[in-house]
Amino acid sequence: MDHYSRLGKKRVWVVDPLDGTREFVWAYPSSAFPSDWWRTGGRWLVESIIRPLKRSSLARLLPASVTYDGKPAHPSQRTSLDDALVLASRREVKRGEWKQFENAPFKIRAMDSVAYKLALVSAGLAEITFALKPKNEWDVAAGAALVQRAGNFVSTPDNTDLTANNRSPLLSGLLAGGPHLKAELFSVLEPHIQSAAAGTKK
Repeated sequence: MDHYSRLGKKRVWVVDPLDGTREFVWAYPSSAFPSDWWRTGGRWLVESIIRPLKRSSLARLLPASVTYDGKPAHPSQRTSLDDALVLASRREVKRGEWKQFENAPFKIRAMDSVAYKLALVSAGLAEITFALKPKNEWDVAAGAALVQRAGNFVSTPDNTDLTANNRSPLLSGLLAGGPHLKAELFSVLEPHIQSAAAGTKK
């Protein structure tokens, strides 16, 4: 249960016991256990994402770099969205919410667990993932920290830095990707971001 006393703490844990609960029950391999130790008003200290069904993990302990299964991970160096791999929510794709991106220059792969999608971006195994709908901090904090530490970019749809331990744990969404793709991605997504924001206000 959330308690605002966390706002006065110097360090807090942001933990999601299981990201992709239904997928874990169905034995989908993308379910993950994300956890994150956040220094209030500062930066992330510890992040880890473990895939129990595949026995793989991504982790970082300050000041070390990001590792994927114990080996150093590096961000994608792609400089264009052409043929870039974008990881989408499987449920959003099934609902038809990604049809608006059918003519986009990137390739779309549907999968579960936003934490694991962020982990793959942090390790350079995909170029981008984004969510234009609200997400809870505990869903994205560990993955976003890995993305940022690996040298990728991560932000909210209004192009502000993503931080954890806010008074409201509900974030407006997130965009994360390779270090050379931010400007082009925002350019492509701008009308969709505005549309999503307008829909939220209704």
